Amino acid sequence: EGGKRNKALRGALYSSRIPIGFVRDGETLRKDPDARIQAAIATVFARFRQAGSARQATMLLHEAGEDIPRRQQPGALVEWGSARYEQVNRILTNPAMGGAYAYGFKRGVGHGAPLRPVSERWDILIPEKHEGYVSWPEWLAVQEQLARNHRSPDGARGAREGRALLQGLTVCGGCGLSMSVSYNRTGWVYGCNKRDAARRRGGCWSAGGKRIDAAVGRLFLDAITPAGLEAARQAARDGAERERGALRRWELDLEHCRYQVGLAERRYRQVDPDNRLIAATLERDWELALRTEKAAGDALEAARARQPAVPDPALLDGLGASLSRVWERAAIRDRKRLLACLVDEVTIEVARDAREITTTVHWHGGHIDEFVLPMLSGKPTPRRDDRSTVELVRNLSCFYTDREIAKILTRQGRRTAHGLDFSVALVGNLRRRRGIAPYRPERDGEAPLLMGVGDVAAEIGVSDDTLYRWIRQGLVPVAQPDIAGAPVRIRMTPALRERFRTAAPEGFVPLAVAIDRLRVTRQTVWERIKAGELDSCHVTHGKRRGLYVRLPVEDEMPLLRRLIDDAVA
Repeated sequence: EGGKRNKALRGALYSSRIPIGFVRDGETLRKDPDARIQAAIATVFARFRQAGSARQATMLLHEAGEDIPRRQQPGALVEWGSARYEQVNRILTNPAMGGAYAYGFKRGVGHGAPLRPVSERWDILIPEKHEGYVSWPEWLAVQEQLARNHRSPDGARGAREGRALLQGLTVCGGCGLSMSVSYNRTGWVYGCNKRDAARRRGGCWSAGGKRIDAAVGRLFLDAITPAGLEAARQAARDGAERERGALRRWELDLEHCRYQVGLAERRYRQVDPDNRLIAATLERDWELALRTEKAAGDALEAARARQPAVPDPALLDGLGASLSRVWERAAIRDRKRLLACLVDEVTIEVARDAREITTTVHWHGGHIDEFVLPMLSGKPTPRRDDRSTVELVRNLSCFYTDREIAKILTRQGRRTAHGLDFSVALVGNLRRRRGIAPYRPERDGEAPLLMGVGDVAAEIGVSDDTLYRWIRQGLVPVAQPDIAGAPVRIRMTPALRERFRTAAPEGFVPLAVAIDRLRVTRQTVWERIKAGELDSCHVTHGKRRGLYVRLPVEDEMPLLRRLIDDAVA
């Protein structure tokens, strides 16, 4: 163990699992001579610089169709496949990529916990031991960015997708603690994180965030406007370089495929033509290499077609001079990352007596800007519910619960006065505001129970499809009005139950016999049953089920009369 540690202290102890992108060279590492592997790992870091997180970098690699190399086990051949988050994160966090030697990784540094400093993750760390894919300072910057993307000890977070621009930057002006963000229907609120209710009454507060974010955004734009033109040009240069790097990846793939084609051709030509067993195999390998070369060429042409056009310099000058348009169209996550580059923290203090909100912006470097916003009046805005929605809820509440009404309104695409999807609570609030009674099955006293199709079908012993067919044909009436998206409700009356029996009553004959005796079509019999001219019932006898019909008295004559009529005819 002492010898192993001494060898590790001079950076010469390596296990059999060499990081992807490197090969062993005596007591050190050097880059893999395969240019495709070098380009793929460089692309991973380029995508991270573009996205700012390992997860987003993985998504960008997927969108561009860029594969990354991997080894299933030490000493195995390199395989190529779609990027996975674990592989991308392993490449980004491996100190060998920054040219350092690391030994003795310390466990307990999970993704859910805050990342420890780099010097505390390994027992032995020797920077600049060999050539890396990025410089050691840049690799440390990558680790700092990854740490910011995770939860930090004071509760702050990296750039997220929430609408609040100052998330993680606000500080309470009363107690000095950080402020959290809570979202509501109209926007978001910055509130103090203090847990002590007694101290909270001593001077901590919350403030609406929309106007504060807009004011801080204007200050930020004023600060970066002088550098806007150069930033636009630099962005164009970086984008062009990034696209050229991505295109280089497909060019290397095509070059590798051409090498494989030449190798397969040389092997085929060197074999004895009479040895058909080997020649046939080598011929198939050659054909496969040619097909792979053609696929790589098509992929290269497709990548060239996806290359964006060179932006007009006049357009870049216009964007650089008018950064407000760029700021408005940028994603909120990108705005937060940009703002964090210049703003250290934002202090918010509320003066209730003066009804003013004082906001102090602390910039990196020590400069301070302060502005005051008046507090808005707390008068509630009256709600204007849609009249058709109110009437619909009034009609539905006689047949459905609040949960079912919310589903019906959602299917119809209706929204509340604030533009929200209806939920159980929102339907209940609407009913109470409008004085609409809730659905109660027992409120009609002895009234028959309203049941769904599934419950009725199970009680009478038929399938749901059969019951739906009878409803469409008008044989089984529904209780509620015809409303789009509303489930069917059937009122189970004694008369309806009498129509479903286990034995045919006296005077009832099967539907086929009734059709034969009445000498009409099946549809005519259904129409007469629907109109009430014929009585019907559904009989279930063992596995035999069917509709029975009671014929009129004049139609229940013996079969002999029909035979005589036929003979006379």
